[in-house]
Amino acid sequence: MRALKPILTLLFLSIVFIWVPFPPQPQLVLNTYPNLPAPIGQEKVLITSAGQAIEGKMIEKIAEDIHLENDYRPRALASDLYDYETIIIDIGYSSNALHMKNKELAEEKARIENLLKEAKATNKPIIMTYVSSDYRTDQQTEELLQVAIPYASYFIGVRDPYLPQHLITVIEEKDIPVTFVNQLDDLATPINAAFR
Repeated sequence: MRALKPILTLLFLSIVFIWVPFPPQPQLVLNTYPNLPAPIGQEKVLITSAGQAIEGKMIEKIAEDIHLENDYRPRALASDLYDYETIIIDIGYSSNALHMKNKELAEEKARIENLLKEAKATNKPIIMTYVSSDYRTDQQTEELLQVAIPYASYFIGVRDPYLPQHLITVIEEKDIPVTFVNQLDDLATPINAAFR
C-alpha cells in the first residue's frame, strides 16, 4: 500500500494539472490590414526622420518609385508643415547621425513631438514607418517610438517588429491601423495604398 501512495499522488496531480487551465496569454489585438481599405493621405508629402537613421532615405526612394510628390527633410520643423498635406515619419535612432548634426536625443524628441503636435492640430495624416526593428532595438529608438506612436494615423512595420507591450497597448487603445510587411521590398504597397 505504501508503494502505491506516491503513484496515486502522482496520478492525482496529473489529473489536476490537465484540468487546471493555463492563464490566457496576452494577444495582439492590433487593427491590422494588408493595406488600408481606403486612402488617408494626400500629396504633397513631407518625409522626415525621428532619430536620423538612414532608413528615412529608403522611404524617400520608395516614395519616388511610386511617384509620390514629396520632399525628404530629415530635420523638418513644425514651421515647415505649411507646404505639405501628409507626413511620413520613419523611426530609428542613429547616434552617429545625431552626433554629426551636433544634436542630442532630447532635442530630437522635442523636435518630432512639436512637429507631430502641429500636424495633428492641422489635421494632416501621419504615416509612421518603423522598418529597422531587427537593427534598432535600443532604448533610444524605443523612446522615439513612445513619443511618436500616439500621433500616428497609420503604422507600417516589418513582420514581428520589436515593440514593447506598453507601445502595443497605445496602438490598441488609439485604434491605429497597422500593416506589417514580410520584407522591406514589400513596403511600397502599403505606402502607395495610403494615398491611392
